[in-house]
Amino acid sequence: MKVNVNDTMKLEKHLEEVNGKATEHTAGSSTIQSQAHFAERTLEDLGVLKKDRIGARVITHSGNDLPRNYRYKVIRTVFTLERGTNAWFLVHAQRINAYPNLPSDNGFVRIPQDTILRAAASKGVISSN
Repeated sequence: MKVNVNDTMKLEKHLEEVNGKATEHTAGSSTIQSQAHFAERTLEDLGVLKKDRIGARVITHSGNDLPRNYRYKVIRTVFTLERGTNAWFLVHAQRINAYPNLPSDNGFVRIPQDTILRAAASKGVISSN
């Protein structure tokens, strides 16, 4: 399964299959698209060239933080995005049961170490010698 995050209809259809009837703390197309936008901005801020962004991954989950006294599990969506040549793709989505102690996050971007080092060297953050 590989769905372009810009194809809202296909994205929604796939997420409906994953999430079932759950809607409160699960990911919708807008959640996926905002995470892809966040990841793209992060790569830009790091100075990673567009050609080097291919293969970058974001792994995160949906839902907001719940109060500690909330005793019931909620259904969330764990998903992975991967950067292609021109767009981000949803490559994995899974429905999970979570409890209040699972914090929400903005995800994290995984890119190859050599790409990070090249970008840092080009910005003068580290020496290339």
